[in-house]
Amino acid sequence: MTTNQQYQLSNILSGTLIDKRFINWLWLYFKNRHPQLDPGEFQSHGMNSRMADFISNNFQIKLEIEQWKNSLFLPDGNLQWITNDKRQQQWIAQRIVEKTGFNHIIPPHNLTDRDLVIAMIDTWSIDPNQKSNEVRSFEMLWNQYKQDDHIFQWFNGPDESQKITLALELIGKKYPLATVYKELFKTHQELLIFFDQTNWHVAEKTLLIDAIKKRWSQNKYREKMIEKKQYNFILSNKSIARLDNLADKYDLKRVEILEILLEMEDKKGVYIQAKLNPLAES
Repeated sequence: MTTNQQYQLSNILSGTLIDKRFINWLWLYFKNRHPQLDPGEFQSHGMNSRMADFISNNFQIKLEIEQWKNSLFLPDGNLQWITNDKRQQQWIAQRIVEKTGFNHIIPPHNLTDRDLVIAMIDTWSIDPNQKSNEVRSFEMLWNQYKQDDHIFQWFNGPDESQKITLALELIGKKYPLATVYKELFKTHQELLIFFDQTNWHVAEKTLLIDAIKKRWSQNKYREKMIEKKQYNFILSNKSIARLDNLADKYDLKRVEILEILLEMEDKKGVYIQAKLNPLAES
């Protein structure tokens, strides 16, 4: 918005702060309440001038705008908790739609992100005190909701992409309807947004993630087993006792003890040769 256009609206609507938030709401006001007065495409050239002309030529509309703005707008401080986090924005928008219905606002394609959420609140036509309470409730519920994010911590790390791919695969098989008409997730944030949009309780999410973790461990185990072969040996009771003692002492599995001993003997070549020398001399 140019300085001249801002001055034009400020001059007509004295006492009203002419900022981006108000301009967004004003365009929606004309589209929803006075569709016969077309201000043009959202953010198009001359949009603000056309709206200013509509207001200056109709005193009743001017009064109506001032009354609706004063009735609908919450103070900026009530909205400061709403950030540029895409996930938070979608969560809030979903809550508003649940309260108001899908036809509450039909935004232009280029009204997005935080501006869209604020516009959804600003155009929500309910008692100001009720709106203030609802928005405060959203803030409290969001902070509480975020506390359960720890169950998704496992996905963070160097294997994040592979873990998320596995999650998408298992969810698609276990809950095929859950992935229909939803944007498929590829990142950690998109994964969180996907779960936000389901009706699953925390316990259900936890069980599902536990199943994903279990499958991940199984896949990793199978990958390791591809490089291994099974052999059957007959050991004396004395050797088995020694193997068990070493396993208990170092808190390792029998096979891990054997692999360590074989690796060290292969590198050092000490113990077998020492054992064989007395036999060669006899």
